[in-house]
Order: sequence, then C-alpha cells, then structure tokens
Amino acid sequence: MTELAALVVIADSSDAVVITLVVVLIFIVLGLSLSLRFYREKLQLRRSLMFNRHLVKRCPYCNALMESDANYCPKCGKEVPQITTLTP
Repeated sequence: MTELAALVVIADSSDAVVITLVVVLIFIVLGLSLSLRFYREKLQLRRSLMFNRHLVKRCPYCNALMESDANYCPKCGKEVPQITTLTP
C-alpha cells in the first residue's frame, strides 16, 4: 500500500511539473507574438515614412509616431491635441 501511495505522489508531482511547463511555454509564445506584432507595426510605420516622406506627429504623452491627421495615439490611446509638433 505504501508503494502505491508513493507512486501516486510521484505521478501528481510530475503532472504538476508538466502543467507548469505548458503554462510557462504559453506565456512565452504569447509574449513573443505580441512583441513581434509591435515590431511589425513600428516597421510598417517607418517604411511608410521612408517612402512617402509625409509629415507625421508625435504623441505628447508617450512620444510615439503617428499620422498627421490622427486624433488618438495608436500606442497609448490618449486623445492628441490638434496642435502638435510635426516632423518630416
């Protein structure tokens, strides 16, 4: 009987380790996908700036680049005043 109890304890602890590893891997994959998404958005904005050479403005709250006609910051979501600094 004690051998069976020892096997159950070992099985429970190994299951917990497997579940913990799966959860950690899920968080790693989610973090990488989010960082890749933000990197692609930043790269797309830089490419559009390079090829179009139109004026853009910066958010006064988080200093993010945005289109000159945008009313809300794409990064922090705050409303941006109409009069802001435009940069080429």
